[in-house]
Amino acid sequence: RITLLGSIITLCLAGTMDSSLNKDSEVPSDSSLLSSISEARQLVDTAYLRARKSLKRKLKGKAVNPMDFLKHLKDPVGRTRSAVRAGDYLETTLKLLSMKLHLSGRRRFNVTDLLDRRQKDMISKETGCDYQVRSIKCPDNDIYRTITGECNNREHSQLGSSNGAFARWLPAEYEDGVSVPRGATGGKLYNGFPLPLVRKVSNEIAHTANENITPDQELSLVFMHWGQWVNHDIDLAPSSAAGPNPELQCETSCAFKPPCFPIKFPPDDPRMPRSNSCMPFIQSAAACNPGLFTREQINAVSSFIDASTVYGSEDSLARSIRNQTNPLGLMAVNQNFTDAGLDLLPFEDNTRSVCVLTNETMSVPCFKAGKLRL
Repeated sequence: RITLLGSIITLCLAGTMDSSLNKDSEVPSDSSLLSSISEARQLVDTAYLRARKSLKRKLKGKAVNPMDFLKHLKDPVGRTRSAVRAGDYLETTLKLLSMKLHLSGRRRFNVTDLLDRRQKDMISKETGCDYQVRSIKCPDNDIYRTITGECNNREHSQLGSSNGAFARWLPAEYEDGVSVPRGATGGKLYNGFPLPLVRKVSNEIAHTANENITPDQELSLVFMHWGQWVNHDIDLAPSSAAGPNPELQCETSCAFKPPCFPIKFPPDDPRMPRSNSCMPFIQSAAACNPGLFTREQINAVSSFIDASTVYGSEDSLARSIRNQTNPLGLMAVNQNFTDAGLDLLPFEDNTRSVCVLTNETMSVPCFKAGKLRL
C-alpha cells in the first residue's frame, strides 16, 4: 500500500519537522493537518508517476516479470483510480502525522485518537474521501439497473456499488488498530500463543494429495471456470497504482514492509520453492473509510451478478465498449479482424495498450472488455 512510501516519508520528515503541532495538548493543529495532507498528495502523486514510468520502461525493455503483469491486470483505472488515490492520500496523511508526532519524542499512539470530528472531516474533504462515499439521490422512475450498481438498493444508494469497501461479517482486527495485519509482527502473542502460519492452516484444512484425486464423471473443467467467471463478476481488489517501491524487493523479501505482505512457507510445505521461503504477496488498495479511518479494502466492481466482466462497472467504460453509431445498444466489435466471420472484441487504445509495449513489431493492442483481467 502507499505506506510503501515510508522510506520516502522518513527522508522528507528528517528535514521538515512541523512545529505547528500543539505541544501542550499533543493535538495536531489545523495548519499541521493541511500541511500533512498537501505533503501526502505530493508523495502519492510522485509514487503513481514513478510506478507508471517504471512499468512502461520494463515492458519496453522486455524486463517484465509475471508479478509486473499481475500488477498491470489489477492496476486501478477510471473512477477506481480516483477512489484508490483518495484512499492513498488519506492513509499517507495519517502516516505522516503519526511519524511527526513520534519523531518529536512522544509515545507511540494512534493519531486518529487525537483528532476531533471536525479535523477528521477536514482530512476526509481535503483528500477527496468524502466525495467517494457520498450518498446520492436515486431517480424515482428508473426501470433499469445501473452499470455501477448505485441505487440497486434505493435506501442505501452505494450498497454493493463499484469502488466501495468490501462488506465484512466481522469488524477488522489489526495489530495496530488501523492497518497492520495480524501476524505481521514477529513474536507477538495472542492469548498467550503465536498465530500459526496462514499457509500451514490452509495446508491442514484444504490439503488434498494428488493420489487422492479421482476424475469426476459428471463435472468437467468448465465447472471450475464458471466459478471463476462468477467470482470475477462480483469482486476485484485492485492494487494501489503506486505499486511497491523497487527497493523493497517484494518478490524475495520475507519481511512485512507495506505493501509487501509475504506469506511464509512452513518447513514441511510440499510446494515450497528452493529459492525462497516465502510466497510474494502484495496488499490490495484501501478504500476510503472516513470517520473511522481503519483500513478497508476496495472492490473495483459491483458486487452484483450483473455480467460486469462483459459490460463494465463504470459508465465511461460501458459507453466505450458500445456501438455508439447504433441506437439499439449493441456492443462494439473489432473493426480490423474477425474469427472466420465471427466478431471479435474491440481493441484497447493503441497508445496505452500493454500488448503493444510488449510487442512493438506487431503493434497489436489488447482486446477491450468490461474488465481488464477477462
